[in-house]
Amino acid sequence: MRRAFTLIELLVVLTIVAMVLAVVSVSLKETYQGARLQEAAEFVQLVDRQLREQARNRHQTTELVIDLDRDRLEVVDAVVDDGPRRTHSFGSVDLNQVWLAGQRAEVGRVSITYSPYGQSRTFALRMQSKSDAEKFVLITGVTGQASIVAQADEVESAIQLVQTMSNAR
Repeated sequence: MRRAFTLIELLVVLTIVAMVLAVVSVSLKETYQGARLQEAAEFVQLVDRQLREQARNRHQTTELVIDLDRDRLEVVDAVVDDGPRRTHSFGSVDLNQVWLAGQRAEVGRVSITYSPYGQSRTFALRMQSKSDAEKFVLITGVTGQASIVAQADEVESAIQLVQTMSNAR
């Protein structure tokens, strides 16, 4: 009658447990990074809505500066010219590109100005997680409609449509 496990049996079980834990940890990491990417995209939408509302309420222009080199957003308040700027950094999410009608920026700082009526240029912000997943936040300038888009071709066609409509005026 056998009462204990052999060393080989214990090693096999430990190896299987280690492999399962490795697979689960990789899966959880990708899920976490995807959630951070979604959270960052929703935050950009929130900042856009707030700046539009602020511009309308104060009847003054406001500005959003997207710093692609530092992966952060800056809110420039027209009322407080020399005061501190509100900034937000994204940590595990990279801000890669800003698409505007007729141009794309991959480095530097891009300014989006909101008129006293709460309108801006149409733009898209390309965001990428450390696991190379990407999303675009597409903001329609006149209406302020914001959407999170996963495909670059959808963003490209929306930007081209806005450019075509503005050229037709």
